[in-house]
Amino acid sequence: MKPRVNYVIFLIFSLSVSIMSIPIQADLLKSAQDFTPPLKLVYKILFDSSLLGVDISYISPIEVLNDVLYVGLAGIKYPPVETGGSITGIIAVLALNLTSNAIIWKYVLTIPGFSNPFVSPFAITPDTLYFMNPNGLYALNVANGSLLWSVDVKNVRFWYAPAIVEGRIYVCGFDGIEYLYALNATNGNLLWKFPMEITPGHPPVADSEMVYVGEGELYAINAKTGKLKWTASGTAPLIYNHSVYAISSSGIVAYGADNGSVLWTYDKKAEALKVVDGFIYAKTSPNCIDVLHATRGTLVNSCHFEFGFDFFTVENGVLYAHGGELSGPRLLAFNLSTCELMWCYFLKSQFFVPPIVVLQDALYYVSSPPWEECYHFSPSDERSILVFNKSQEWWSDSTNRNDIQKWVEPISGWTKIRILWSCAPITVMTNSSVSIVVFNTTAGQLTITVAGVEGTTGYMNISTPKAFIPRAEGIKIYLNSAPINFNFTIKDSYAVAELKYEHSEHELKLSFPVWIGDEPNLTLIKEISNTPTTPWHYLSLLIILVLIIITCITIFFLKRIKKRKL
Repeated sequence: MKPRVNYVIFLIFSLSVSIMSIPIQADLLKSAQDFTPPLKLVYKILFDSSLLGVDISYISPIEVLNDVLYVGLAGIKYPPVETGGSITGIIAVLALNLTSNAIIWKYVLTIPGFSNPFVSPFAITPDTLYFMNPNGLYALNVANGSLLWSVDVKNVRFWYAPAIVEGRIYVCGFDGIEYLYALNATNGNLLWKFPMEITPGHPPVADSEMVYVGEGELYAINAKTGKLKWTASGTAPLIYNHSVYAISSSGIVAYGADNGSVLWTYDKKAEALKVVDGFIYAKTSPNCIDVLHATRGTLVNSCHFEFGFDFFTVENGVLYAHGGELSGPRLLAFNLSTCELMWCYFLKSQFFVPPIVVLQDALYYVSSPPWEECYHFSPSDERSILVFNKSQEWWSDSTNRNDIQKWVEPISGWTKIRILWSCAPITVMTNSSVSIVVFNTTAGQLTITVAGVEGTTGYMNISTPKAFIPRAEGIKIYLNSAPINFNFTIKDSYAVAELKYEHSEHELKLSFPVWIGDEPNLTLIKEISNTPTTPWHYLSLLIILVLIIITCITIFFLKRIKKRKL
């Protein structure tokens, strides 16, 4: 009897623990989901070919400062077939007022015989905008776009922004051998040049004392004298809090800025690094970000995402990235605390020029082919800047409405099914065994075949964005073709419906609402053209109108005076 009693006690205890653990596990997994509404596409900035006089083949990475957007455009002017002649490259740098949609200024550069025009990312100070193209380095007056100076740096490495610190500007170029050049930022005069035995594929970085450049071998150079201070192993250096971080052959290494002493290493290979607010964000695989403490090098978090991505930006705990896997390219937003996909936007164009610019509650995304590929695409392909703003509601458009993705993964005895439906992430959690998961994109219906041990209880939780709940009338759930009554419980940023059923083999169908009439307001599409936008154009018309009125009034009174005299 005693063994049987012990067995019964053990069985009761095991069942009670299992039952107690179900809601706890479910709650933990639900709370990990972030349902912040996605930034909403509010307009596109489109560029008219009249800006260059030719089709625009490339849009540069942008900068946004004080409601002014700075952008570079490039195109090629082909000679008439019957006349022969050379190809001409044409570039333009524009300053756009985002409030009035006005071109504040435009600088145009024509390069005869050059078939690969390009505008680098910008470096901007309060007074000057610096950029590079294959012809060299240029400095423009940031207020009016006038050329301050230009320097012909031989074979300048023009695919990244120049580095500028304390009146010195640093660029790399090839003149027989590779050089790092330091120029006076005021007039472009050469201060010094340092010969290198590397071909840098990443920009130099600098502070007031040192400048660093690395591609396999890392050079630390005195910023004022151009003398080598120390060398080490490393690529793509970054500076933060008097430390230098670089990618090594085996992982990531942090050096002391003064002498190159190794502060810490992280033995996991990385493809790219970002330093933001005391943390290192290392892309360690196509879909993984490791977050490290910048001072200690300790791992804070490691996120494996559903989507792979290439270039990324980190802002306020959110990773914004461009991904191109599965059915097409997307703009992605991930919560770096929970490692969850917050939202994504399916892009009609496969183009993307880094970086994504996030400023306060707005995000700017350049849709243009990379410079080395921009001539592989038709001029009819859209080159534009997508502008997203913060939104309090969930939204969708015709492109994203039928963009359905799903992932199934086991977590702590539960099965997690993630559905990406019209930008919105929807999570289904169940303790049942899942054998079939099918999504009918036309009907907006998810079919799940579940099973479990006879006599036990099946649980299923369906989490959606809270803002999705006004559409809850369109969400229907069927168990073996019979409709189920359910309610959503509203939480902080999400809502959850909890289902319970006796285990056997069941077919559960979840029908989601078809999003109709949710197109974003794109009446603000901005067609940037060569139309004069300075107020003087309109002021002159106003002056002429006033003069005409004054003339008419004068003639009227002169006639009256003449009549009185008569």
